[in-house]
Amino acid sequence: MSIDAFDAGVLAALHRSDVSPEHLAAVSPCWKPLAERMAGTPASRRGDVFMGALAGMPRGDADAVEAAVDAYASDGPPPIPTGPTTAADPADAWGPLRLWEPPKAEAFPLDVFPPTLATFCREAAASRCAPVDFVAGAMLAAAGAAIGQSINVRLKAGWFEAALLYLALVGEPGTTKTPAIRAAQGPLVEIDKRLRVESARELDRWREAKKAHDRDDSAPPPGPEPPQLRAVVKDITRESLCVVLQDNPRGVLASPDELTAWIGGFDQYRGGKGTDGQFWLSVYTGDAVSVDRKGGRESIHVPHPFVAVLGGLQPDLLSSLTRGRDGDDGFIDRVTFVYPDGHPRRLYGTPTADPRAEGDWAEVVRRLHGVGMRPGKVDADGVELPPRPWCARLTPEAETLYASWHDAQGVAMEAPDNAGRRGAMAKGLALCGRLALILSRMRLACDPCRDLVGPDGVPPVESVDVAGAVRLADYLANHRERAVGRMERGKGEADALAVLGWIKRRRPAGFRAADVAADLRRLRDEPEALARALAALESQGAIRRAAEASAPGKRGPKPSPRYETHPDL
Repeated sequence: MSIDAFDAGVLAALHRSDVSPEHLAAVSPCWKPLAERMAGTPASRRGDVFMGALAGMPRGDADAVEAAVDAYASDGPPPIPTGPTTAADPADAWGPLRLWEPPKAEAFPLDVFPPTLATFCREAAASRCAPVDFVAGAMLAAAGAAIGQSINVRLKAGWFEAALLYLALVGEPGTTKTPAIRAAQGPLVEIDKRLRVESARELDRWREAKKAHDRDDSAPPPGPEPPQLRAVVKDITRESLCVVLQDNPRGVLASPDELTAWIGGFDQYRGGKGTDGQFWLSVYTGDAVSVDRKGGRESIHVPHPFVAVLGGLQPDLLSSLTRGRDGDDGFIDRVTFVYPDGHPRRLYGTPTADPRAEGDWAEVVRRLHGVGMRPGKVDADGVELPPRPWCARLTPEAETLYASWHDAQGVAMEAPDNAGRRGAMAKGLALCGRLALILSRMRLACDPCRDLVGPDGVPPVESVDVAGAVRLADYLANHRERAVGRMERGKGEADALAVLGWIKRRRPAGFRAADVAADLRRLRDEPEALARALAALESQGAIRRAAEASAPGKRGPKPSPRYETHPDL
């Protein structure tokens, strides 16, 4: 595909600044969709849009176009031609069809981890032919689960956050999501096995003591039934989790093999008949949850629940996260996505990870899980209250750094371009604090000379931890854009998908908006929704406005807009 000097100059100028509407109007038809998409994208992301368009071209054409744009040296746009712009060849009249252009995935900032843990992450990923992102993301969730409710971070007066994440590893089938999860949560699984064995033994001893007391009143009473301790669970129904959390106030990791098993639980109660959705919203924020059993005569109440969630999800199933849910409940904004590009090639001769690196990670998880909760107080009536978290404060330097980032995010949230991201950005303020807590405890756990809770209290969260959390927050925001874009197929609304489906069924070379309205009942009486859907498809290069033949003196109502369809559709 060829490109003339004017079009190359406009595309080059868009990389540096905005251009006038007159410049966009003068761009050749084959480059106009790309130029308009770049003009409607924040300047920091225009390079990704441009490179995405090149990716859809033959390599030779892409190289030639990139070279022409790079060769334009001026800082401003070129002079607008006085004559008509030269039209492209009919075969090149359409640009590449890009129904969704995902932003390029940022690389996981592995240096936010202590060196020994970064080494484990690289080796675990290489030995399993998995992206480093998968292992690193799973490590964050597993470390957070190991911390549980033992320690919370105080971001400011009255604002506390636990180390809880709902983390989804997004990848095509066969991209070794499960092996990466197993590598990261392996030490926690070993802890869980030990707890189950010890709990079973304690329960057997209690039952024997109870039988002895029942046979002979002089035998000492057995006391209350011992708790069944857990660190990892597979069953993620609300009732079973409340039972587990009652015995495990520090919390657990819910690790279904596929997140569809977690999401499917919400679909059991469509139409507002159940409260599973509200349960998971409450768990994320640490609000009390409860469940009634035996007809309401017995209630299980958990004042400070903690259930971290870690699992894999295929890109085509991302939309299931919102299926059957109220889109305004904020659930999707609480899910953290790791969605890398590409995948390492599987090789039989891939070396295994160094056992010393695996041992370093296992020791960190053991130290994190070994921190007990703060003993509960005794109230005025002599009743012992449940255990509570220790509190880690921010150092003055860390608080200054977090406050600066927090306020910058608050300003960014008001930008019109971020209207659809405000919910996730608001939740991101708390997420950054959670990440800082996790990074700080991982750092401390790598130092055998440091106490996670000592006679001087809980070590604070330092500026290096907040700086790492800010970098992770930016990384995760990029991966969220990729996941949400795939979830919505890049259109931002179901109406555009409906129109796209109509085009694929009818295969028209051209059509009017009225034709779509006549066939799609959902849009028949909603001209504004139809206009937005058509505009979304036009911005993706799937359709374009067609020129109308002038008819001097013709009277009557103005016909609806006419569109041409991309030949590849």
